[in-house]
This record gives sequence, structure tokens and C-alpha cells, in this order.
Amino acid sequence: IMLKRIITLLLVLLMLAGTLSLFSCKKTEKENDTTADRNDGSDVVESSDNSDESEVDTTDYSILLDVPDELDYAEREFVILSYDSSVNEFGDNQSKNVVDKALVSRDSYIEQYLNVKLKVLTEKGQFNQVNDFSQKAITSISTGQQAYDMICAYSMVPSILTLQNVLCDVADDSFANDSENYIDLSKIWWPQYLIENVTVNGKTYSVSGDAAATLMYNLMLVMFDANMLEKYDIDAKELYNIVDNGSWTLEYMLDISKGISEDIGGNGWDVDDFYAISAESAIPFSGFYFGTGNRLVENEGGRLVVSDTIQSERAIEVFETIFEAVHETHIIRNSEPDHRILISSGNCLFEIGTAQQLGSVVAQTESTIGMLPFPKYSEGDTPYYSLLQNTHSHFCIPTDVKDPSCSSAVLETMGYASYETVTPVIYEVVMKKRYAQDVDSSRMFDIIRAGAMTDIGILNYFNFVANGAKNPLSIFRETVLDEAKDGAWVSTVAGFEGKIKATLNEMNAFYLG
Repeated sequence: IMLKRIITLLLVLLMLAGTLSLFSCKKTEKENDTTADRNDGSDVVESSDNSDESEVDTTDYSILLDVPDELDYAEREFVILSYDSSVNEFGDNQSKNVVDKALVSRDSYIEQYLNVKLKVLTEKGQFNQVNDFSQKAITSISTGQQAYDMICAYSMVPSILTLQNVLCDVADDSFANDSENYIDLSKIWWPQYLIENVTVNGKTYSVSGDAAATLMYNLMLVMFDANMLEKYDIDAKELYNIVDNGSWTLEYMLDISKGISEDIGGNGWDVDDFYAISAESAIPFSGFYFGTGNRLVENEGGRLVVSDTIQSERAIEVFETIFEAVHETHIIRNSEPDHRILISSGNCLFEIGTAQQLGSVVAQTESTIGMLPFPKYSEGDTPYYSLLQNTHSHFCIPTDVKDPSCSSAVLETMGYASYETVTPVIYEVVMKKRYAQDVDSSRMFDIIRAGAMTDIGILNYFNFVANGAKNPLSIFRETVLDEAKDGAWVSTVAGFEGKIKATLNEMNAFYLG
């Protein structure tokens, strides 16, 4: 069996030959390497076969797969309930896309390493179908149908399923019914900024990270038209330098954008005018709130509470600054109700959006498009925060699963194999070469990725809505885009705070129970 696996895994690696240097076939082979290449650009030195026993073991175990290679599930069918994600989460053998090819190799690795056969069932499950998708899963699991071994879902779905008590706590070794739980949340393929926002009171009901191909595509950033900058005497190189020295703040961004917007037709501001800053929809406006260091919900000793920052002087100042830029100086376009990416048509200088939208813009325009992180509140703040848009995927294990140990082994192996095969293709090939049009933009994406963040309040969107509460995620962007809400941030938050706290109390009762 071992020889067969080694041969098969070598064939899997050959499928991606010429794209990147990929992972070694076996955990044992990785342990014998003297060095291991890391996505983050650092080199991790590992002990060699010739090292003296007295030398310190410098092996970075966070990048090694601990799922035993002797596991054999006898070609059992492993069923995954998935959704129509914005980027494929599983391999498509018919696609010539470089990411799909990497996913095919990733899936093949899982199948050969564990001797399983992956079967993916795809349902509609984007934002407008979240409730239907969730109900399908809840009905199946609560009636013990054992239909799914794993669920891959829109980021806001697992929080719904969690409160319905139909998901396994993957941080609890006992969930595997006295069998081994192979999920190790300390591994590098489960980023801590995500784990921290799905873990409450030590309980974790979903995970995301390298296993989700959608992740990096949904990082928010600032695009700019380098050709257009010259017209307004703004130097692209200087912008990159400003980011590097920590001076790329909201104040600086708005200052260099003054006097650029133009009411072309003289008939009032609309989508046909020229703007210094634009956004395709209201969603990116949340990036200003989070990018400046504000939060919605925080975890205090295993208990969820409304963040103190929500009514802080900083939050109030950010609200008033963005409100003025939208409704008074028109530096920023009010994206409601006309949803359109203006930078593609040359109707704005800066566009706030996601990495996936950046890819579309680069493909549609002949202009050189650069990228920057979202601006900070002050120069002393670190890092540059990049809000993760909610159209990314999370993975979870149903409570009625046939073999919890097998599900944990597949999920952990998926995280590892994605880290080794899929992430390098998305990061190095797609983001840093295709989307980044110069070395400076490529470097900016390193900064953007390093500051990735989300919030428990975002991931629990539908739990707030179900209780009749205004979801915390929507409060800032909806209020700042409403011209009638001038100076109304504190009163608006206060009006919804009671229902928000009631929802948090319900969530705390579950996690502390």
C-alpha cells in the first residue's frame, strides 16, 4: 500500500509540474528536508540527517501534516455538501484554469493519501440563498440522515448551523467518538485571525484558511489608475513609499483626493460623473470602519460583547469623515443605488473593492492598475487591516457524520494540501503576477494579505437578522451612505444596541452551556 501511494502521489505532483515547486509526497520526506519554502517568504531551517543529537531541533512542525500516512479508508465515498462559490473550491477536470488544476491535484492528493473518493454535491448557497442552504443542511442532520461527511459553505452559514446544534466542535477531541481527531488548529493552514473569530469559550464549529480557494480573492483593497494619477500630479511610486513608511492614512488619502471629483454634466452627482474615490456597492465602505481599527463584537474571556470601539471617538471621527467625503465634498461616490465599477471606464482615480474585482478590472482596461491596502486611522497604527469580504468559504463537520475521525482526517489533509498546492498558485501566480502589474503592487499584496481580518459580528450576520436586530456589519455602511444621518452615528448605534446585545446573550448561552 505504501509503495502504491508513493507512486500515485508522484503522479499527482507531475500534474502541476512547471507551475510551482510543490509539496513532497510524504510527511517523512518533508521531515528529512534541510529547508522548507514558506509562502510568507521566510526560510525555516530544519534539522538534517547528519545533525548531532545535541543540536536543537529547529523543525517547524506547524507546516508538517500529522495525519498518519497509514490511514486507509478503503475507497469509501466521502460526500461534501458545497455551494456555488464565487471561485471553485474543488477541482474541475474540464477546466484549464491554473487554480482549478491546482485544486484537481489537491483533491487527488487527499484521495490517494487517505484512500477515499470525494463526491461534491453543489447547491445554491450564496448570500440570497443562505437560508435555503442552511435549512437543507439542518433538516438532513437533525433527522440523522448521515448524508454528508463535510460541509463547505458561504462564510455566514456555519454560525446559523452552530446555534441549531448540528455541527461538531472540531476543537474538542471527544467529538470523534473516542476515535482520533486529526484537526490541529495550531497549523499554519488555519490562520489564527480566522480561528479566533470562530472560536468562543474554546469551542470551534467551523474553520477556514488555505482550504478555501475563495479566501484571498475576497481581501479588500484600494485600486488606482496609474495613468490617471499623472494627470493630477500624484506619483505612484510616492504612494508606495507612503505605505511603506506607515503614513498611508485615511486623512492622507482624502487629502490628495481633494478637488478631483467633477460633476461633469452639472446636473447633480450621479454615476456618470468623475470621482476621486468610488466603490461598486455599499459593502466596501465597511472596509473604512475596520481598516481604521474599529470592531463590532469582541471575545472577552470566552464571552461575546459589543466592542467598546463601536462608540469610540475614533469610530465617530471615521464616520463623520467618510460622511463628509460622500455627501458634502463628493470625494467618494455614493454607490447607492447605481452599482458599477467606475475605474474600468476611467471614471474614478481610486476604486475600493476586492482582489477578485481587481482581477476583472485588470482584464478589462488597458490602463496600468496599481493596488494599495486600505488606509489606517493614524500613522502609529499597525498593521494595515484588510477586511475579508463575506463571500469566502468555511468548512464544518455535521453531528450525524458516519465517521467523525475520517471527516477530521480529510479536512486536515485538505488544509495541508491546499497550503502546499493551491495557495502558492493563487498567491504567487494569480495575485502577485497576473493581478499585480508591477513589482511594487506585488509587494503591496504582501501587506494586504498580512493584514487580513474579519469579525465575529460579520460571521454571525444571519443570527442577528433572525432576532430582528440590525446586523452590526450593516450599521456603518448604511448609516454613512444615508444623507439624512448626518451626525447620527452614536444615536443610530444606541437604537440597535439592545437587540444586538440580546442576540449576543443567546449566542453566549449556547457557547457557555
